[in-house]
Parts: sequence; structure tokens; C-alpha cells
Amino acid sequence: MKQHLLLFILLLCSVFSYSQDDPPYPPAPAAPQQITAAEYFIDNDPGVGKATAISVTPGTDINITANSVNLSGITNGFHYIGLRTRNAEGKWSATVLKSFIIDFDPGYDAVAPAQNIIAAEYFIDNDPGFGNGQPITIAPGINIIDATAMVNVTGLPLGVHKLYIRTKNNEGKWSLTNIQDFIIDADPDYPIIAPPQNIVSAEYFIDTDPGHGNGHPITITPDVNLMNISQNIDVSGLPLGIHKLYIRTRNNEGNWSTTNIQDFTIDTDPAYPTVILPQNIVSAEYFIDNDPGHGNGYPISLTPGTDISNITLSADISGLTDGVHQFYLRTKSNEGKWSLSTIQDFTVSGDPSYPSLPATPENIIAAEYFIDDDPGPGMGTTIPISPATDLQNISFSVSTTGLSKGSHTLYLRTKSQEGRWSFSNASTFFTDELSIQPDTLDFASVPTGISFGKNIVIKNNSPAAQTISSISIGTDFSTDAVTPIQINPGETDSLTVKFTPTTTNDYLDSIVLNTGSGSYSVILTGKGVN
Repeated sequence: MKQHLLLFILLLCSVFSYSQDDPPYPPAPAAPQQITAAEYFIDNDPGVGKATAISVTPGTDINITANSVNLSGITNGFHYIGLRTRNAEGKWSATVLKSFIIDFDPGYDAVAPAQNIIAAEYFIDNDPGFGNGQPITIAPGINIIDATAMVNVTGLPLGVHKLYIRTKNNEGKWSLTNIQDFIIDADPDYPIIAPPQNIVSAEYFIDTDPGHGNGHPITITPDVNLMNISQNIDVSGLPLGIHKLYIRTRNNEGNWSTTNIQDFTIDTDPAYPTVILPQNIVSAEYFIDNDPGHGNGYPISLTPGTDISNITLSADISGLTDGVHQFYLRTKSNEGKWSLSTIQDFTVSGDPSYPSLPATPENIIAAEYFIDDDPGPGMGTTIPISPATDLQNISFSVSTTGLSKGSHTLYLRTKSQEGRWSFSNASTFFTDELSIQPDTLDFASVPTGISFGKNIVIKNNSPAAQTISSISIGTDFSTDAVTPIQINPGETDSLTVKFTPTTTNDYLDSIVLNTGSGSYSVILTGKGVN
């Protein structure tokens, strides 16, 4: 089918200089109003102007920090915060809503040291009872991940079976049983595949099937594979509209293939209009904000041509007031017709005074650090230094005695010889052997019966390998991780948590990773929906 859209677009492009007079342009937009007030509410909107006020400095752009919101007394669970502002004309903005979670950090039970594994056994399908399975030879230890065993499957019927493995520690306690499906099957005889038959003939027909062997023949050379065959299709006498072309082949046993189908269209070829050659652009002008009329703008020097890209000019903006203005540009062809005007917004603003150069840097004569809570300038732990204007590669020991397990922040600041303290530099560190990110997984809304997964990343911060011996996880949350999981010093591992809601409720639960150095948890939230 012929395509006419491209020629139509070219026609429009070639006669762009044929245009009508420009319409009048609107005045420049008014300056934005200042924001003079702000308020917020949690969960329930008391009405415009009746929520909790937030202190702001009037301006067209304001910053509101999390410290402006009072969360005391809010219950654990999901909540919504609403925020809106008011301008100098007393008009309130639309309300912005954001959901958030209030949760808690429960106390964790102390975990006893890992016991040596002294025995292991397996069984298939049916549990004979603890200690009655098939023994597995192991070397006693707290980690036996490299142990191998030969499993006897003699006499098992064909089909799916379950392999169970468990271990016993030196206190005589048996572990949970790990399960793995496996299949016993026979190796059946496969049928002999006959060699492909030669294709000896082919035919096509249009719209209506005349019956096998009655279509229009296609000339071919017999082969088992026909590719790049060309054929002239007779479409004479077909009415305008959509038709179907059918093609099929026959092998040397006389069997016909399935029929391949392809739609095609019969249409007429309309006459095309004569294309007018583009006119030379012979002049150009610009104006700002108000149109003085065609030919009365500021002239732009150019060399006549059908394309005047990369033209540069200096626009006179002297006398313009501070604020947003509009720059207009148009051209004229050698037939005297003006183009449409191109418009570009720009801003005129004053050049503010710049502050004087900063004073010569003072010597740094003291330094201190503190952890988490600021005791006040001069009250931190002293860092020995030699006074200088630039301190680099200073090493010192930081005492972490008494710190709780988890994430902490180290702050460092210095004092000049004039007694002024610098800003504090901050860096996060962990006292835990393991750190887990993030500390909360929010699955949002998930349809019931559908699984959605997210990852947590576990890092070993200690100088020794750490082992996750077991995992506890809440209802309708799951993980496919198999314990034990060993993480070497300085390395990270990831673990996928899946949320599969069974009811249309809000969920708040956790996943707990049990290790020899303690238990670590991540809060899990989500909502089951229809």
C-alpha cells in the first residue's frame, strides 16, 4: 500500500514561509507569590488552616525538614501525613499526602553458642524416627557443608521421591530436617525419526481454497528445504481491499503441508500534488514581549538561503525590567511572506554584589571526636595533632567500649587558633559482626495468591567468617535461602524474601537470622489486596 504521509510532511516543510499574520501574544506571566504559611496533619484532616502549623521563612521556595513533624503519641503501624502551604494572597495549595510506618525494635533472645554436629542421617519418603535413618559419615564440627554421602536408591519405584537429611549435636538434639525432591525414571526407547521427505511441488491461492493440487503452481527445485523462492502473484481482477494469500507444499509421498497465510491489500495509486520548491529566506527580525508589526522588529543580518541554521545575533536587552520576558524571531521569503514567530522565554535579573575574599586560613590547633551524641564543642575525645593549616593522614584510635551492637556515627571536628570550631564530619560504622540493609522491607500492595520478592544484603563486618545457622520468618512471608549460610570476612551475601498474601489485610512481621554471634531481624510489611 502506498504511503502518502511523508510527502505531505515534506510539502508542509517546503512552504513554511507561507503564513498568515501572527496573532497577538499574551503578556509575560505574573511573578510567583511568596509562601507565607505551612501546616501538616496526620491521618485525619481537621480542615484548611486548622492543622499543625510549621514555622517557615516567607519565600517562593521553602525547605521543610522532618524535625518539623511531631510523632509523639502515634501508634505503631501505617499512617499518612498531609502537608500544604498558603501564599501571600491567602490561597492554600493542594494537599500532598505521603504514607509512613511507625514500628518498634523488639528485644531479641540471646542465642546459645553453636554445638558441634556429631552425627547425620538420611531417609527416603518415610521417616523411620530419629536415629533410625541411614547414617552419613561426617567429621564432627559446627559446619559440615562440604560433607558428601552416597544415597542408596535401590528398589525405589519410578516416580517422584523425597530425600530427608538431618543432623545431631553433641547435646543429643536433632536439627530440622532438610527436604529435596528427586525423580527415579526409566530411560525409554525413543522412536526412530524418519528422514525428511523432499518437497516436490508448491502452489498458492487467494482468498478461496480450490482444493489440494488445484491452486496456482509455484516453480521449485525439489529439496528438503526451500528458501529464497520468488514467485509472481497474479492479482488481476481482485477488488480493492484486504485479501489473503495462501501457500502450501507437497512432499514426494504425496502429503501436503499446512497452509501459510499472509494478508495483503489492493488499493489505487492516487495522483500526487505538485511539490512547490522552498523559497529563499531573505530577511529576519526579532522583538521582545510586544509585536511592533511585520518588518518593524530589530533586523538580523543574514545571507539569503533556504536554510539559515547556525545564525548568531546579539539581542539588545537594555532597559528591560528584572523578571521573565519573551524573545520572538521570524523570517521573510523572497515572495514577501513572513514565517510564524519562534518564541523563547528568558529572564533578566540584577547582578548581586559578591562577598569579599575569605580571610587567610587559621592554624588548626585542636581536634576531637565523639560518637552518636554531641557533648558540645571542646567536650569530645581529644585527638593528638601538630598545629597546621592542613591536616592530612592523621591516625588515632577510637574507643568503642560500651557501644551497643548496630549502626553508629563517628563525628570529627577541629578548632582554629582563633577558637572557632569547624563543622563536624560524620561517618557511619557498625559494632555488629553482621550488618543488614535495609532494616525494613515494605512490599506495599500485592494481590492475594501472588508472590512478590525483595532482597536484603548481609555484610560481614568482623575479621572471622560468620554463619547464619537458621532463619525464622513470619506467616505469608517466605525465603528460599538454605541454611547454613557462611559469609567470609568483609564479604556480602543477599537473601530474597517473598510476600504471598493469603488474605486482604495489612501485614507487619519480621525475618530473623540466627548466627553464632547473635540474632538479626528485618521488619516486613505489606498489604494483601484483591
